[in-house]
Formats: sequence, C-alpha cells, structure tokens
Amino acid sequence: MNAALTARRDDALKELYAALRRADVPGAALDLYGDPAVYTSNTRTWVLGRYFLTQRVAGNGAVLETGSVPTQHTGAAVDLIRAMASTGRVA
Repeated sequence: MNAALTARRDDALKELYAALRRADVPGAALDLYGDPAVYTSNTRTWVLGRYFLTQRVAGNGAVLETGSVPTQHTGAAVDLIRAMASTGRVA
C-alpha cells in the first residue's frame, strides 16, 4: 500500500477511535499495526478504500453480520458500531 493511502487509512481509524471514545462506546481499542483496525468487545472495523467495514463477531470468531459506512461519515460509523456491539441486531 502506498504511503498516501496508508496515511489516509490510519487517519480515518484514528478519527473513528476518538469518536468512539467520545461516545463512551465500551471496549474501544485502536490497532495500527499488522492488520489495522478499531475493535470493540465484539466488533472489528477496518478501512477499505473510502469505507469503514464493520463486522460483528461471535465469541468463536464467526462473522454474524457486516456493515459499511463511507469514511467521511464517522458519526454514522459510530452509530453502526454501537448497534452491532449491542446484543440486538442492526435494523
């Protein structure tokens, strides 16, 4: 991945992580090494192109559902992650 794309991805993940912290989403963690992503207790969000891709996973690692939000809509991504991190389904 070229340096500009890496920087854009990292900036988007940092902004998302900060927004999750401000929204008091429990268990938010940022990992910029290896496979860069933002994690909560049962979600993983990474950047692909200009989208946040979020997966809700079961305890055994099985993917239960996936959603995407454009990276310029960090607030909507926080809402999606919050909904997926809860025990209910996303409408």
